[in-house]
Amino acid sequence: MLLAPPLDMQPFESFPISVDFSPEFDLLSDTIDIFTVTAKIVPSDVDASSEVLEGGPSRSGHRITQIVKGGTAGINYRIEFHVTGVVPTNKFEAEVDILVKEV
Repeated sequence: MLLAPPLDMQPFESFPISVDFSPEFDLLSDTIDIFTVTAKIVPSDVDASSEVLEGGPSRSGHRITQIVKGGTAGINYRIEFHVTGVVPTNKFEAEVDILVKEV
């Protein structure tokens, strides 16, 4: 699921992005067991995790939070949140697009 609208970010900025997976996991009476966050350049799909992700993701209940930092101006990044429940067939993904630009 692509979360809209895309976020604008300046190269110097750093802030947290959170995705709440409660609707999916509450419906299944499951909890998040495994979670990862990656980043890639759009549309080339080149991995950019080391460029725009600061540290690792954190979890609070069904909410996953990742700190993102400014990348290269003029580049679109897609931040991908992947979660797996205690029941391993329960897998969900959310994506947040970020456009880095100088204002």
